[in-house]
Amino acid sequence: MSGGSDNVIFTSERELTDALRTSIQQDLEHALGSTVGVFVRTASEVRASAESEPFSAHVSKTKIQVLILDSRPTGHARGRLWP
Repeated sequence: MSGGSDNVIFTSERELTDALRTSIQQDLEHALGSTVGVFVRTASEVRASAESEPFSAHVSKTKIQVLILDSRPTGHARGRLWP
């Protein structure tokens, strides 16, 4: 295991639901023998993140770095992320 974060992109006829996320997570945990976190996003959600450039004045023009969270940060945490 790399100990870091890895990304997997796939297509599915299944609707994006918590059951799909849970199924993927359980399959990965079984295959890897370790607990893993799984975030599932639609192509349009990922595209919107890449296109939004909320920090465009402060980032490299050659790459985009995105942090995807499981849920929206609470008030205090949001204030620290987006002053």
